[in-house]
Amino acid sequence: MFKCCLLFGSGIWLGSKLGLPLILWWAATLTCVILFLVARPWRPQALGCLLVVSGATIHAVNTYPLHPGDLGHLPLETGMHGRLSGKLISSPSLGANPQASGGATWFEVDVEASHWSYLHEKQPAHGKVRVKSQGRPDPSLQPGVMIQVTGVLQTPAIPWSQSLFDQRSYLRHQ
Repeated sequence: MFKCCLLFGSGIWLGSKLGLPLILWWAATLTCVILFLVARPWRPQALGCLLVVSGATIHAVNTYPLHPGDLGHLPLETGMHGRLSGKLISSPSLGANPQASGGATWFEVDVEASHWSYLHEKQPAHGKVRVKSQGRPDPSLQPGVMIQVTGVLQTPAIPWSQSLFDQRSYLRHQ
């Protein structure tokens, strides 16, 4: 029994380190089951393989991102620092704050997310994110370009009055 638990636990560890897609873990589990049922002389080895792959599959199922719009399900009210990878889907729009010293400039772009890295864990992500940055945009920022952004991912605040602009609702329906 201890060996079974050890093999299953090592499968969970293996699944967390490899980060393979869920479909590959299911295929490996099915292969181990067939090997266990067909190859009688290798049953002990097939059982060990099945336990390891099952542990990795369980890990993959439990960490599989929500789809679609999994970024919308993250607890982002206080913000999460990480790295977002994705494809640029809009040209930069410029803005300025004339009250700031020197008339500080900023720009916004929309990104279709493909990956989100948080605490050194890279995972698939789905959804549209509006990125706001200080300064002027690089001329190479054009729709279709793959980019990586490091910063704080945060959900816009809910307005404190119903008569105020609701940026969260606005962005959700873009």
